[in-house]
Amino acid sequence: MPYKDKDKQREYHKEYYHKNKPKITANAKKPKRKKKRKAYLKKYTKRKKGFIATGKAKCYRRKRGKYKRRITARLQEHTRLVGNIKKHYGCMSNDCKWSGEFDYAILDLHHCDPKEKVENVSQLLHRSKQAIAREVNKCVVLCANCHRLYHIRNIQSWTTRCSVNDKLMVRKKHGRGFIQ
Repeated sequence: MPYKDKDKQREYHKEYYHKNKPKITANAKKPKRKKKRKAYLKKYTKRKKGFIATGKAKCYRRKRGKYKRRITARLQEHTRLVGNIKKHYGCMSNDCKWSGEFDYAILDLHHCDPKEKVENVSQLLHRSKQAIAREVNKCVVLCANCHRLYHIRNIQSWTTRCSVNDKLMVRKKHGRGFIQ
């Protein structure tokens, strides 16, 4: 506990030091962890940036931009895929009063049976196309109005679910699959 009087505090520290001098000097002679770490880093790091890079980490640091571009491209492709599926089916409600073309932002994927639901489709965009297809097959595409009305009134007004095949989702070299 700190002393209010600085002179008393100095006196206490002097006494403590003289009582525990062997222990304190022994600890002072021990190499510190920071010093050891510095020596280790100096010995094993690359000269350029000063980081330890071995194995996968080294490869990742070298190709970080390439990995990020590939991940963002895949995410955009899967987002486009889900958007095209929504556009393809449109609102599947029989009572829908919307006339005109649907934009994918207006359409929602509604899980018919919540017990079958593994995850939201939007959370599966980082996974494979097959995982997205499995989850979409458990859903019905509804426009935002019909989806809200369903959750308020709980009236089912559709007859079929989506049926997306793996074949539709694969890009074809000489033709078009489901995704553009």
